Amino acid sequence: MIKNGDVIISTVRPNLRAFAYLENLPKNCLASTGFAVLSENEKILGRYLYYIVNQDSVVEQMISMSGKGQYPSITASDVAEIEIPLPPLSIQQQIVKEIEGYQKIIDGAKQVVNNYKPNITIKPEWEMVELGEVCEDFKNGLNFGTDQVGRGTKFINIKDVFSDCYVDVLNLEKVDVSEKEKQSKKVTDGDLLFVRSSVKYEGVGFPSLVKTNGEEIVFCGFIIKCTPNKSIVVPEYLLYLLRTQKYRDATVSLSNRSSITNISQDNLKILKIPIPPLKNNNPL
Repeated sequence: MIKNGDVIISTVRPNLRAFAYLENLPKNCLASTGFAVLSENEKILGRYLYYIVNQDSVVEQMISMSGKGQYPSITASDVAEIEIPLPPLSIQQQIVKEIEGYQKIIDGAKQVVNNYKPNITIKPEWEMVELGEVCEDFKNGLNFGTDQVGRGTKFINIKDVFSDCYVDVLNLEKVDVSEKEKQSKKVTDGDLLFVRSSVKYEGVGFPSLVKTNGEEIVFCGFIIKCTPNKSIVVPEYLLYLLRTQKYRDATVSLSNRSSITNISQDNLKILKIPIPPLKNNNPL
C-alpha cells in the first residue's frame, strides 16, 4: 500500500530516474513490483528524500548496483543499502524550501520560453542558399541496443533535442560504445541537431544546438547532426530561423510520411534559407 508523501523508485533502468513524490492519491493505492517504495519517518522528510535520490551521486550508486543485461535493474534491498546525507529535519526543510523556490523560477521561465514563437523579419536583399551550403559534416547518429545503455559515454536522444535552445547535457543518459564509434559520432560546440525520425510528423526535423561543456558526447541514430560554417553563419541564427513556423513547415514538407515520419540528410541539405551578412545574423 502506498500513501501521500511516499517516494517511489523504478527499479528497472534507474539511470532514467523514473522517481516520483506521491501526492493527492486516492484511497487504497498499490504500487507494482517494479517500484521500490520509500516512506518518510521521524528522521527524514518525503520531499527531501525525493530530491536527494535524484542527485547524481545517489543515481550513480543505483547504476553501480544494476546488472548489465537488457534490463539493468536493482532490488528494494539494493535501495536500502544506498548512502545519503541526512541533516537534521530543520535543515531538510530549508533545503526543500530553497529547491522548490528555484523550481518555481525555472517553471515560470520555461512557460515564457514555451510560449515564445521566434519571428525573424527576412529582408529581400538577403541571399537565399541551401542549408548544405552553410553547414557541413551531415551525419546520422549511433545505433545501439538497450543492453548498452546506462554506462559509458553521454549520448543525445530524441527527447533531448526538444530543448529550449541548447541540449541539456547535464542530464543525458549514457551508452557503452567503442572508441572508434565515439570519435565518429561525437558532437562539438555549435553543432546543429535535427530529429530524423518522429512518430508525430510535426516533430520531424526539429532543431537544437549543442554546447558540450568540454565533455565527450555522442548522438543516437534517430538524429541528424551537421556543423554550421561559422565564417558564414551564426549557429544561433540558424536555430531561431529553423524554429520559426515558416521554416518548420518547410522542413516538415521535405519529410517522408508513413507510420513514422523521416527526413534524410539530402532533404535537409536542399532546404532553402535566407542568409544575411554575418555581422547581421547574430541573434544575440
